[in-house]
Amino acid sequence: MPDAQASYSYAPDVTALVQQGLALHRTGQLDQAVEIYQKVLTAAPDTFDALHLLGVVHLQRGDAARAAELIGQAISINARQPAAHGNLASALIALRDFTGAIESCDRALALKPDDVEAFFNRATALRASGQAQAALANFNQALALQSRHVQSLVGRGALLRDGGQPEAALVDFDAALLSAPHDVLAQYNRGNALKDLNRVSEAEAAFRQAIALNPDFAEAHVALAECLHLAGHADDAWPEYEWRWRTKAFASIARDFNVPRWNGRDEIGGKTILIHSEQGLGDTVQFARYASAVASLGAKVVLEVQSSLTTLLTNLAGVSSVIAHGTTIPAVDLQCPLMSLPSIFSSVPSGAAYLKADANKVGAWKANFGVKAKSRIGIVWSGSTTHANDARRSIALIALAPLLATNAEFFSLQKDARQSDRAALANFRQLKDLSQHLHDMADTAAIMSELDLIISVDTVTAHLAGALGKPVWILLPHAPDWRWGIERANTDWYPSARLYRQSQRGDWASVIARVAADLKSFAL
Repeated sequence: MPDAQASYSYAPDVTALVQQGLALHRTGQLDQAVEIYQKVLTAAPDTFDALHLLGVVHLQRGDAARAAELIGQAISINARQPAAHGNLASALIALRDFTGAIESCDRALALKPDDVEAFFNRATALRASGQAQAALANFNQALALQSRHVQSLVGRGALLRDGGQPEAALVDFDAALLSAPHDVLAQYNRGNALKDLNRVSEAEAAFRQAIALNPDFAEAHVALAECLHLAGHADDAWPEYEWRWRTKAFASIARDFNVPRWNGRDEIGGKTILIHSEQGLGDTVQFARYASAVASLGAKVVLEVQSSLTTLLTNLAGVSSVIAHGTTIPAVDLQCPLMSLPSIFSSVPSGAAYLKADANKVGAWKANFGVKAKSRIGIVWSGSTTHANDARRSIALIALAPLLATNAEFFSLQKDARQSDRAALANFRQLKDLSQHLHDMADTAAIMSELDLIISVDTVTAHLAGALGKPVWILLPHAPDWRWGIERANTDWYPSARLYRQSQRGDWASVIARVAADLKSFAL
């Protein structure tokens, strides 16, 4: 929490007003405190404490820009108060000015070398700017000074979790909750660590506790939805998932279409509705099937998707037109986000194949491949480097050597091979690289149509294979994405899919061994 304290003695009347405002401030009576601070500034515009404390109120209310302006004015009057530099750092972090925040923390520490809050803010800014090791050192310094500093425990735990250390993170979150049992961020982050450890029921309980502490905590509702999906309780999960639009991440991408959002209850026969994708390519492929369900109600459906999917989805049953993000949207009566449709429809629309590859492209690849002498198998081993879960779900290509020893023809459907995998790709002569032919997902679909099996990590290729009804073996980390549930070797989303799960976190070797054993039988 920002440091709200007075620093000076002024003329008796000003001093009395500052202390009156501070007393109101500390008891949460912010409107009344603001009135007092403003009264002081009307009489004495250069009053450091009134400027600083008014800035703190704006910081508490979420107006970081105004807070930074006021606290900066206070510092221009007197730069010798470490609390002001620390509070300015908090405002600059909220404004994502991490360099400025670090500089403010340095000024605070120059004045007060044992300033725990400054070390905490410095660590937070370093973490946000991607300097993990430096951030860890600063969190450690804060905790060396104050071992039960709850914010630093939560911050360090979040940093450890970012670095793939959920067990260590859980220790910090538990320690934070021992000191502050009602700290909602500690409880929420504890749930995230538990989910990373695939302790789904415990994670669910943690998220429910976070929501009990703060019923409007949107991120906790979304995390709860993911746990409910993992546990197989989709009917309860989808309403919780609608909270995503209140999270910071989704609020930044929310769009105003100037038409009502369809609520799933109003009649839409004869109306034109825009169904717009909102997340990754895999999400769009997985949930595009719901556009056909909307069309079956008599609506004219315009589907807006990522440009690399427009050709692929043009033939989706019932859809009148498919447009790319960024192009002009035609006149529509209603709109609905693609991933809000499952909360409207009570069941998964037709689990069978719902996408088809372009016949002309398939014909070209049939001729290109020629007569089949062996089973043809497509391989994808890593996802997008921009995805938050990429490190957890991806595999080094060299680790797939046991699969490539099978007597079959192998084709890489990996769009962009990482630098670390390129040497293996060049050395595995039995794996033909088709990346130069993959201009969009329609090209990938056409190639898949001529393959017997696709083996893929959890990325769009796996969804595409399932949507086409092609046999697909999906390799999943120990703590899988919410859509795959837990324990099952199959999925209602794609009847043609088989799921291979890690039994322990990070253990791809045993997964690959199982796939290799099954592949010997498949490739006969």
